[in-house]
Amino acid sequence: LLLVNNEKQVKVKLVQMEPSTLASLTASEWELDLLAEPGVNFKELFPTTKPTIKFGKDGNASGNSGCNRYTGSYKLNGSTISIGAIAGTKMMCPSLEGENTYLKALSKVNKISVNDNVLTMIMGDIALLRFKKK
Repeated sequence: LLLVNNEKQVKVKLVQMEPSTLASLTASEWELDLLAEPGVNFKELFPTTKPTIKFGKDGNASGNSGCNRYTGSYKLNGSTISIGAIAGTKMMCPSLEGENTYLKALSKVNKISVNDNVLTMIMGDIALLRFKKK
C-alpha cells in the first residue's frame, strides 16, 4: 500500500510482513527429501522411513532419524540456528548408515531458510538438508 501526496510523491509505503522464521519453523513437522552428501544415494540410505524434525517453540527439536527417535535443543536468531547435543533411542536397525549421515549433517547446520513448504538447513553457503512440510 502506498500513500502519496498531491504531487504523487510516496510518503508512506506499507508492505506485508513475512511471518517470523520461528512461527514458520514450528508450524509443522518436516520430512527430509534431500541430503547433500557426495556419493550418497538418498533412497538407499532411507529405504523405508525418511528422517523428520519438529521444532518446538520451547527450543527443543525432535524427530525420527530413519529408525530411532531423537531429541535435542536448538537456538534460533533470525536465520541463524545452532543445534545442541542430540540424544536418541537405541533400537535395533537394519543399518545405521543413513541415520548417522543425517545426524552428522544436522550437527553441522548453522543457518536455515523457510520458504512456503520447504525448510533448507545450511552450513555456511552450502545447503545440506532440505525438508518438506509433512
